[in-house]
Amino acid sequence: MTIRSKIIVLATGCVAATSLVFLGAILKERRDLGREFGEQILSRSYEDTERAAQSALLMCQQAEAQNEQRLLHSLELMREEIAKAGAPGFAAQNVEWQAVNQFDQSAQKISLPRMSLGKVYLGENYDAAVPAPVVDDIRRSTLDAATIFQRMNEDGDMLRVCTSVLTTSGKRAVGTYIPHRNPDGSANPVIEAILSGKSFRGRAFVVNEWHTAVYEPLFDEKKERVIGMTYVGVSLTACTQELRTSLQKLVVGKTGYVYVVGTKGDERGRYILSYKGQRDGEMIWGAKDAAGKLFIQEAIQKALSAKPGETAYDTYSWQNSGESVAREKLVALKYFAPWDWVIGAGAYRDDFNDSIRVANATIDRMTRWMLLLSGIVIAAVVVASVFFARGISRPIVKLMEELSHSADQVTAASLQTSKSGESLAAGATEQAASLEETSASLEEMASMATQNSNNAENVKQLANAARQAGDSGAARVTQLNEAMEAIRSANGEVAKIVKAIDEIAFQTNLLALNAAVEAARAGSAGLGFAVVADEVRTLAQRSAVAAKESSERIQDALTKTHQGVELSGSVAKELQQIVEKIRQVDAIAVELATASKEQTSGLSQVTTAVAQMDQVTQSNAAHAEESASAAVELNAQAVALREIVGELSRVVGRVKAKVEDGADAGTVESEAAQPIEHQAAPVETVHVSNPAKTTRRVGAVRQTPRLNGKIVQPTSAKRG
Repeated sequence: MTIRSKIIVLATGCVAATSLVFLGAILKERRDLGREFGEQILSRSYEDTERAAQSALLMCQQAEAQNEQRLLHSLELMREEIAKAGAPGFAAQNVEWQAVNQFDQSAQKISLPRMSLGKVYLGENYDAAVPAPVVDDIRRSTLDAATIFQRMNEDGDMLRVCTSVLTTSGKRAVGTYIPHRNPDGSANPVIEAILSGKSFRGRAFVVNEWHTAVYEPLFDEKKERVIGMTYVGVSLTACTQELRTSLQKLVVGKTGYVYVVGTKGDERGRYILSYKGQRDGEMIWGAKDAAGKLFIQEAIQKALSAKPGETAYDTYSWQNSGESVAREKLVALKYFAPWDWVIGAGAYRDDFNDSIRVANATIDRMTRWMLLLSGIVIAAVVVASVFFARGISRPIVKLMEELSHSADQVTAASLQTSKSGESLAAGATEQAASLEETSASLEEMASMATQNSNNAENVKQLANAARQAGDSGAARVTQLNEAMEAIRSANGEVAKIVKAIDEIAFQTNLLALNAAVEAARAGSAGLGFAVVADEVRTLAQRSAVAAKESSERIQDALTKTHQGVELSGSVAKELQQIVEKIRQVDAIAVELATASKEQTSGLSQVTTAVAQMDQVTQSNAAHAEESASAAVELNAQAVALREIVGELSRVVGRVKAKVEDGADAGTVESEAAQPIEHQAAPVETVHVSNPAKTTRRVGAVRQTPRLNGKIVQPTSAKRG
C-alpha cells in the first residue's frame, strides 16, 4: 500500500471512529439521562404533593386556631351573661317536654323542673323571632351559636332548653337533646367530658350538622352535681367557607388538586371538599380504582396510621371519562385530628413527565444532527486526504532524487579525506609524546602549590560560614523580640475587651435590677418576668467575676511577656558581640587565601603555557584521526542513505533511484577503512611518562570497532 493510500485510509478511519465514539456517548448519555430524569421526576412528584398537602394542613391549623380564639371569647361572654342573670336553678313546677334525639329523631315524653337563671325562665321558646335570654345576646355580640342545656336523667342526656341553634324548619332547636350514647353505641365524648366535670373543645354534631364547639358544665349550688351545660360554637361549613375556597385554589402538578374526606361517624368516607366542589357531601367510602382497589378506604387507613407530622402516600390507577386508559395517580395524605379530616393532595404521574419528553426530544435531534454531520465530515475528509496525500508524495519523490545524487558525491569525497587524515595523524602523535613528559613534571609542582591554596580557601569558607551562622542567630533573636512585643500588644487588646465585657455585665446587672423592679410593680402578672430578670442579674454577676479573673490573668501574662522581651534583648546583644569576633577571623582567613593564590600564580602561568602547547599538539593529532574516522563513517552513512532512499521510493510508489548492490558498498567501505587499520598500531605502542594522558588524547582510533580488518559499524567521529 502506497503512502497516499495510507494517508487516505488513516484520515477517514480516524474521523469515522471519532464519530462512532461521539454517537455511542450520546446514546449512552440519553439512556443515563432518561433514568436520572425519571428518578428526579419521581422525587419531585412526591415533594410537590407533600408540599401541597402540608400547605392545606397549615391552612386548616390556622383556621382552627382562629376559631378556637373566637370560641374562647364567646365562652367568656357566656359566663359573664350567666353571672349577670343569676345562678341556674329549678322551680317546683315541672314542664312536660317532647324530647327529640338529635341523631335518630326519636322522641320521648319527659317531665323536668322549670330551669331558670336567677329569675329568668329559659324554656319553651321555639320562635326565632322572639328574643331568648343570654343565647341571643351571645349571637348579637359574636355571631356564634349558644345553648343552655338541662340534664334529663342520671345517664346524663342533655336537653336544649334555650338555644340560638335553628333546625332545618327555621325554628329554635329547643326540645332536642344529646344522648349519652352515639347511634353506634359508643359513649358520646361531649356528655362523657361534662359528667366528669370537664369542658369539651372540638368538633361536635349539633342538631343537623357538625360544629366546632366548646361545652362547659353547670353545677348545683354545692358544686357537686352537674345539672346542665352551656354551649358556644359555629358551624364547620360556615367557619371553613374561606378555607374551602383557598384549598380549592391549590394546584398540584398540572391538573392535580386538594380534597378532604371525613374519617368518623356518618362522615367517614364522605367528601368534605371535592374537586371544584362538584361532589361535596358525596359518600365515596366504597369507591374503587381501575384495578378494583378500595383506594379511599386505604388512603384513610394510611393517614390515620401515620405518626404526627408524617406524610402518608398512596398510589392508584384512575380512568376519567373520555380517556382510553387508566393513569397512575399519586396522593400525599395528612390527618387533621381536630376536625377528623384526611387531606389528600393528588396528581397524575404523567403531569410531571414533560421534562423527560423535552430532554429525549432534544437528544434525538442531537443524534440526528450528529449522524448527518458525521457523514458530511467523512466525505470532506476523504476528498481533503486525497489532495493532501498527493501534495505530500510529490515533494518526497523530488527529494529522493536529490538525496540519491548527493549520496554518490559524499561517498567519493569521504575516500579522499580518509587518506589525508591518516598521514597527518602519524606526525602529530610523535610530537605529542615529547610534550607530554614535560607537562607531567610541571603538573607535579603545580599540584603542591594548589593544595596549599585549597587549604587556605577552606579556612576562609569555614570562617565565612561561622559569620553567616552568627548573623542568622542575631536575626532570629531580633524576630523573637518583635514577636514578644506583638504578644504584649495583643494581651493589651484582650485586656481592653475583658474590661468591655465587665462594663457590659455591669450594665446588664443594672437592667436586670430595673426589670425586677418593674416586674414587682406588675404584681402577679410579672412574676415570671421577675424570675427571668433575677436569672439575668445572676448571669451578669457571674460574667463580671469571670471578667475580673480574666483581667488578673492577662495582667500577669503582660508582666511575664515584658520580662521575655528584656531577656531576648540581652541575648541579641551577646550574639552581636560573637558575630563581630567571627568577622575578624573571616578577614584574616581572606588575607591568608589571597597570599596562597599569589604564590601559586607563577607556577600556574608556566604550567599553562606548556599545557597549551601540549593541547595544541594533542588536538592536531586527534583531529587528524577523527577526520580519518569521520571519512569512513561518512562513507558508511552514504551507503545507508542510498538504501533508505530506495525503501522510501517503494513506499511512495514511484522508484526513481537505484541503490548499489551490497558487494560494491562493501568494497568501498573496506577501502576507506584499511589505511586507518594500518596507522592504528604505531599509536598504541608509544611510550611516554604519562600513559593515561596519551591514551586520552590519541586513543580515538582504538574506539572504532573492527572485525577481520574491516569496520563493522560506524561510530561518531567526535572525541573529547
